[in-house]
Amino acid sequence: MEKLKENNRATGLYAAMIIAQLALYFGLFFTSEKIKPDMGTKIFLLAFSLLCALMCCAALRDKSGEMNKYKHKGSMLCVGLIALYASFAAFGQRFFMEGNTRFHFSAPGLIYLVLGMIWFMPVTLCLLFVLEKLAEKSSSKAEKCSWRFFLFCFGLYSLWMGLVFLAFRPGGFPPDSISQLFQAIGFEKIYDWHPALHTLCMRLILRLTGNRAMMIPAVQMMFFALLTAAWVSFLVERGCPKWAGAFGGLIFLMLPNNVLTSVGAVKDFPYTLALMWCTLLLCRLMCGMEKDCGIMDMLKLGLSVFLVYGFRHNGMVPAALCLIALVIIALRFREKLRLKPLIAALAAMAMIIVYKGPVFKLFDVQPNTASPYTTMLCAVASCINKGLPLSGETEEIMESVIPLDEWAKYYDQYQGHDRYIWDRGEDAEFITDHIDAKMAFTAYFDALLKYPDVVIKDRLDGMDLMWNIRQPYGSFNFRSFDRIYLMPGSDFFFNVDGFDEIGYYEYARPSALASFYRSFTEKAVNSAADMLLWRTGAYLVLGLVMLLFAVKNAMGRLLWAMIPLAGNIISLMLLLYHQSFRYVYALQPLILGLALALVFSREVIRTETK
Repeated sequence: MEKLKENNRATGLYAAMIIAQLALYFGLFFTSEKIKPDMGTKIFLLAFSLLCALMCCAALRDKSGEMNKYKHKGSMLCVGLIALYASFAAFGQRFFMEGNTRFHFSAPGLIYLVLGMIWFMPVTLCLLFVLEKLAEKSSSKAEKCSWRFFLFCFGLYSLWMGLVFLAFRPGGFPPDSISQLFQAIGFEKIYDWHPALHTLCMRLILRLTGNRAMMIPAVQMMFFALLTAAWVSFLVERGCPKWAGAFGGLIFLMLPNNVLTSVGAVKDFPYTLALMWCTLLLCRLMCGMEKDCGIMDMLKLGLSVFLVYGFRHNGMVPAALCLIALVIIALRFREKLRLKPLIAALAAMAMIIVYKGPVFKLFDVQPNTASPYTTMLCAVASCINKGLPLSGETEEIMESVIPLDEWAKYYDQYQGHDRYIWDRGEDAEFITDHIDAKMAFTAYFDALLKYPDVVIKDRLDGMDLMWNIRQPYGSFNFRSFDRIYLMPGSDFFFNVDGFDEIGYYEYARPSALASFYRSFTEKAVNSAADMLLWRTGAYLVLGLVMLLFAVKNAMGRLLWAMIPLAGNIISLMLLLYHQSFRYVYALQPLILGLALALVFSREVIRTETK
């Protein structure tokens, strides 16, 4: 009888949970004009709400005891904070930040923010439950993956990448890439405006292939297949079933965001590959310790840090954090690692010094004259745009670049300095190379101390594509660079006879597979597909859940492998100003890879620590 009563109480609790989640769903997505998903997204969110409620019921019934660690006050507080962040990322911008205004309070917005937090709490618990269940299914034995399996995966992935390349050949070459091509073959001097390392890699490929520009995307796509196979092999070593790893990697490579990004000959994709490689090597180091800490392993790790530094200018932030982390790792785990990570740090530093010195001199690389403080100037411009008075010194600094009325007129919270460069007329100049650190910080802190909400909002708007789950009104997102942009002289590299003109001076090879994938860039803004494929806000929420999972499962040493991800996020927080998917793309594979690494390493780490 007692057992029957207990079952009835449990059934009543589960029914109440499902009803509450559905009530929140209708309350959030049907009662406000500011939150109005299209019908397809409403159906997706309904199914997702029901799934999360059912999964939470399953978590409460779970007899393994793994979810008990999340029932303590501290853990529930973390779940609540993650849910609050997710709610703000989903609803906050449209109620408190919409438009080119200052932060504004909204009583309805506060209600929706709280309702959103309550709705996201079961979502957070559901994600934790999924991670725990996947971890339970993994093997507790760490085994070296065979070369035969690795080669199978690499061959399978290379075959798919080859089909994609044939469908999109010669790949995507936006104006920036074509400018780099001219530099790579010697028509122009190499300028470090676009990272010189990427241009030099282009030169090497062109020299080896007889100036066949299409081989640049082909090479990077093969490296993508190689890295994916390496990640899958690592996950299999940590306990992932072989069949799931092999075909999971293939599905990953078939996703539209990965396909359409990999075919573009832009610096952001090699930068992503460098981050993926660096993260994988750190995962191996922190999991294998003595086993994956040979001299060659450390030299590869040093090379990956150098590539992170070299392929994008903002790569210096994750690279610097990696160097600091390697020193700390060497000291903290000196008994097992015998200070070998210092070899990786020293190798990376040596490569950076040689690259910025003798290599720049050998190839006569012209320095990048763009000011690293441009985003700070744009934050000050936001105050000018809103007619807020600043000090005479700040106004003088800003006027040394362009007049104050132009700072105000051409300010755009989603485009950064682009409108100042391109919209003020052909003869207008926007030169910031004279702005040193003292001038930039003087103007910035004057604005920040007087109008903190304006400066903070400018930065949140500038990096909106990274954190905001949905695209706000007035913003945009360049999803893909998968076509050729014809420029004067580009016929030296490309013959577009028979190609389709699909935009203003934009050409692409007619192909059924390419057309199928391009259709994903035309999905409605803020549809479920748009938010999951072309933005990274939802991935950051998963990253926070992943962090809580790692801490509660005592997997602290694997947190060191998150340093490249953390460094990239910090660099985007400081510098991102233009809403182009390629800038934030790296977050998606890094967060997914780290989440799987944590899941399939839990049982092995538990076995090793017993």
